Amino acid sequence: MRVMLVAMMATACTASLVGSVIEHEVISGNATSRNDALKVMEANMNKMTPLIEQAARDGSDIVVLPEMALTALVESRQVMSYYIAVLPETGNETVACNNSVYATIPMLQRLSCAARENKIHLAVNWGEIVPCTNTDPHCPPDGKYQFNTELIFTDKGVLVAKYHKLHTFDATEFDTPPEEEFVYFVMKGVRVGIVTCFDAIYGSPLLPLIKKHNVSVFVLSHWWVNQYAMFSAAAWWQALSRRLDVSLLAAANWQTVDIPHLWNSGSGLYSRGNIIASWYNVNREHQEKLLTGTVDTNGGSGNNLPEYTNPIPITPPGPMCVQHFDWDAASIRVGEQYTGKVSCGPFSCEASFVVSQLPQQPEYWVLYMDRGYYVDSDGAGVYYYEEFCSLYKCNTADGCYGSKEQMHDDTGSTFFSSVVLRATFMPGSVNYATSSDGTGNVHPDIMTGLRFDDNPGKLSTANFTNLSHPLINLALVGRQYSLDGKVQ
Repeated sequence: MRVMLVAMMATACTASLVGSVIEHEVISGNATSRNDALKVMEANMNKMTPLIEQAARDGSDIVVLPEMALTALVESRQVMSYYIAVLPETGNETVACNNSVYATIPMLQRLSCAARENKIHLAVNWGEIVPCTNTDPHCPPDGKYQFNTELIFTDKGVLVAKYHKLHTFDATEFDTPPEEEFVYFVMKGVRVGIVTCFDAIYGSPLLPLIKKHNVSVFVLSHWWVNQYAMFSAAAWWQALSRRLDVSLLAAANWQTVDIPHLWNSGSGLYSRGNIIASWYNVNREHQEKLLTGTVDTNGGSGNNLPEYTNPIPITPPGPMCVQHFDWDAASIRVGEQYTGKVSCGPFSCEASFVVSQLPQQPEYWVLYMDRGYYVDSDGAGVYYYEEFCSLYKCNTADGCYGSKEQMHDDTGSTFFSSVVLRATFMPGSVNYATSSDGTGNVHPDIMTGLRFDDNPGKLSTANFTNLSHPLINLALVGRQYSLDGKVQ
């Protein structure tokens, strides 16, 4: 059974919205009590509050905070319980700001006040405790659900919508909701949907929100683990926005870590594929980043998208089919064409490119493909099925396809006059084209220089010309949503 939660507000329609997203360097702590946890959350809010205030001064209708922006990454269920609380229901015009009823939830009061005092809608990722009993067959042993929760406050401080993240990845501190939730709220007459991080890989809740509920704008809080140069957050958000024909406001969270490949930056506003503002912190600078821009509220009809179907029953999937082809960096010459092709059964992936300028230090290039169920489930035994074809820069001569530790090179200096990528996706798949430039951000020419001829069941081609910036990745991603499976 699916649950649709709708928060209705103003009905006057507008063709655009002004939105802001905050990329936040999170403060973490070793909380052993609710008081400790509150201090951590207050410290994070103290860093983000000036940016919320600036967004309001810049005329934003809404500002989006990142996933776990208040709590940081907490992998203990018990410790997370110190941070989160039982929250009020929506639909009753709840205003927690300066309301003594909510004195025991001071962070809820502060969030409500931040929205009301700045007269701005606030989308914030937090968490919610929902008590349950043994009459509920899904109730956890400790008698409560803990959900990764996105909260929406209106510009009057009203808690108007809550969404529980469906695809929790490997989070042990949060539970998977027993029922799917399709949540949107209405702002200035526009339906704004809610998805959180890993949700954006799956068909639910995205496809139903677009096709059945006419959602054209999404807020997305995330803590994405980038895999450079193969696959990254900002490039994926832009690709989603383009193919699904929606506007996307994506806010990233990150913290300094010692493992090079664990880097989570990548925020932006993408309007039906057009890059309104995009940010990737390639220098790992200690800073807060505010991005603001106007997004189109049209689009999102879903006419060329499949109907969503529930995951099919599967047994635990085996390894993906993986193939790759490497070029010898020393042999690449300016002006010459190079080609390569790899296959996994009926799925083929081929590339051709011409380099216009080589860097002083050699940059290695790999054509990589995989096909099958991705190695990690969503946290509830649901695996997604992909066909992936990518030409990307490698930081070593031995190929950057074997381990995550190798896939962290997010810069590049090779210029191309053309890059062509072709893939034979299966019929019925929804296909996306992504690309990153030499600074790790979305390639700025992707909407003007990339022609994507999408022919599922035949040959899909991404032809990239007129590149004004270096390129470290061009990828085609095929998602056969109907093959997503749940282990029985």
